[in-house]
Amino acid sequence: MITLVLYFGNEHWRAEKHLKDLLDIPEGMEEYVNDLKINVFEIAWLTDEQISMFKSDFRIVADFFVRKRKNKDYVPDNKTEIRHVDAVLKMLSAVTGDRRYENILSDGKGKVSNMCEVAERLEQMGIEKGRLEGEQMTVYSFVHTPNLQSLWTVCSDFLAKSTEKAFKLSDLVKTLKMRPYKLKQGVIDFWLPIFLFVRQQEFALYNGETFVLNINKELFELLQKRLNDFTIKAFDVNGIKLELFNKYREFLNKERGETITSNSLMDTIRPFFNFYNGLNKYAKTTRKFDYDVTAKFRDVLATAKDPCKAFLEDIPAALGYNDFHNEEFAAQYLQLIKTAVHELVICYDLFIDRIEDAVVGYLGLPHDYIKYKEILVQRYSSINKGLLTTKSKSFLDRVLAPSDNKREFYEKIGLVVFDRKIESIEDKEEALFLSNLTHLFGELERYTAFNEVNNETDEVAFNFELATSKGDFKSSRTYRLPKVKLAEVAEIENRIQTLLSGNDELDVCILLKMLNEKLR
Repeated sequence: MITLVLYFGNEHWRAEKHLKDLLDIPEGMEEYVNDLKINVFEIAWLTDEQISMFKSDFRIVADFFVRKRKNKDYVPDNKTEIRHVDAVLKMLSAVTGDRRYENILSDGKGKVSNMCEVAERLEQMGIEKGRLEGEQMTVYSFVHTPNLQSLWTVCSDFLAKSTEKAFKLSDLVKTLKMRPYKLKQGVIDFWLPIFLFVRQQEFALYNGETFVLNINKELFELLQKRLNDFTIKAFDVNGIKLELFNKYREFLNKERGETITSNSLMDTIRPFFNFYNGLNKYAKTTRKFDYDVTAKFRDVLATAKDPCKAFLEDIPAALGYNDFHNEEFAAQYLQLIKTAVHELVICYDLFIDRIEDAVVGYLGLPHDYIKYKEILVQRYSSINKGLLTTKSKSFLDRVLAPSDNKREFYEKIGLVVFDRKIESIEDKEEALFLSNLTHLFGELERYTAFNEVNNETDEVAFNFELATSKGDFKSSRTYRLPKVKLAEVAEIENRIQTLLSGNDELDVCILLKMLNEKLR
């Protein structure tokens, strides 16, 4: 049982807030009396923000008492239309104990539509204005009123049934509108947010398939507009599931819980979702893990819509366990979580390592980034960029650019290879990426050799590679022609020219075939 008190006094609540402190308990009976906390809502002390959370007619009532507290001479000037006059006046009659609020409904003087008219009507009925200005209104406890106690009970029973399956909040509203409750919409608009707020630790609320993180003003506004979209499901966690929940908390270095509340659930699962959201694209898509459970664990985080189900059913199942009564499973669970998280953390670095292995292997470099980065800069700095293609030039610029670590280095040069970030490379593209990367390094290697020869003033250099349709391949070669032999070469060229067919395509093929034979 939960005790709620709506307090309309102009002074702060000074009485005790625990049941035992208000009762004269006979000696020896104290242990049999529950020390319920009295939850006091000081209506006259609500902030403007808190008042704005109410979208029902109660916002008008609350605003009236707040203004009266701040200014005893305040004359009601709120002409906002009261949508449910009958419900509001009956509520005021109940909370004040003054039946004359209800009498306004039957005094034969016509309907009222706002608080200004209510005040005028009360004055006409002989109620002094001073009574509204400074009188401490009657404290009313919901649990001590039979009708409202039954209202609390039916809502609690509805919540209890939702442990088995989720129910629409609109189903609860339908029940409240039927006998024996027959609540008006205005009263429901006031009551439902209070019930949800007080019991918020005991259930998960969903807007469609989306888990509602916070019970706040925005939620109440949505409830007014789209009640049919919302479902509620109470937490039903015990035994092995509670143990699994505490394994998550142990992983996060948080205290164990004896039960699950909305706050403890969000406090536990939020770091995992933040972790997933912080992964780069590669870590979110690759399946190159040593353990299959890693990808399954990640995929549950990626698609989870029901946090409670995801963490207490889907992830355990993804990790290979379906028997939730298996205590050995719980004992191993923490290590499985650690393994999955660790693999997700390092998978991108392992991808970088594979890129590095391909490069240093192809170029014959030492397996030390600082050393081979210096070698590459020394080797490629003298390349004549005017000889390079646009892509090769861009690649060279990034190879020569300062990079503090190998991840930064390979991210820079990798951007040229595929024209996109390497974190976006899919597993099926990795082999092609490495092939294209080494090809670009091969281009730089050829231009390096060519440049070394071309810088010699007494030589002309030629660099090429040759392949045939039969699969024959000649590695890149650089040939040096001393300038003193240029005259001899020119004479031979003239003789060869006289033997060619005059068909350019045929003549090129003839020369390439001869070259291929010479290279053997």
